[in-house]
Amino acid sequence: MILRPRALDTGKWWDRPWSLVDGCNPVSDGCVHCWSAAMARRFKLDWTPRFRADRLDIPLRTRKPAVWAVWNDLFHTRVSNEQIAQAFGVMATAKRHYFMVLTKRPRRMGPFVDWIRRDTRAGFCSAWPPPNVALGVTVESQEHVHRVGALLEAWPGLTFLSVEPMLGPVDIGLYGVNLVIAGGESGPGARPMDLDWARRLRDQCAAAGAPFLLKQIGPDRRSGRALDGREHNGWFGDKA
Repeated sequence: MILRPRALDTGKWWDRPWSLVDGCNPVSDGCVHCWSAAMARRFKLDWTPRFRADRLDIPLRTRKPAVWAVWNDLFHTRVSNEQIAQAFGVMATAKRHYFMVLTKRPRRMGPFVDWIRRDTRAGFCSAWPPPNVALGVTVESQEHVHRVGALLEAWPGLTFLSVEPMLGPVDIGLYGVNLVIAGGESGPGARPMDLDWARRLRDQCAAAGAPFLLKQIGPDRRSGRALDGREHNGWFGDKA
């Protein structure tokens, strides 16, 4: 691991967000309490998904190395292959940074990767996948474990799972992912997370040799991040 987020002690596994897509559409039960959609409703913003090319250069203008969270779904169907490639071009260029790209639409990854390998104009033929980029999928319940297989089939680089909000027990099997992040839901109307669900996932990760990061127990910050008296920091536990 090349970087350690500065706010990891509070469960924040990233330093800065990089919002390249405005708007989205709900795709599963993990979207019910989407904070981004709630903000759009509050401020009466247009929530039609659109790519924000004007934000592409933000990491290039940021000198201090950082872990960037790309969680406004870059693989939305309204984002073109060319636009996704622009984002990956910036990530590949900004080698001092580390990027974690999260999606609920992993089936879009395969066609994109095939396209980028065929299209030499994308410029990644000699450096694909970028070593400073990890792709991940949200797996909020057992119903969506199929996303893991789609991720691993499509992406040859670093991978991670976001089991957040954790809405039920999840059996990920012995998948070869590089990091598993889990956490309960927070905010108004948060649905509870059973600690036994987290324990089962922790034990699965230990058996598979996958680093495990427990981001938060639930909506009450006073409950902390410790599970059975220990904080779990995943691959961020080893400082660079």
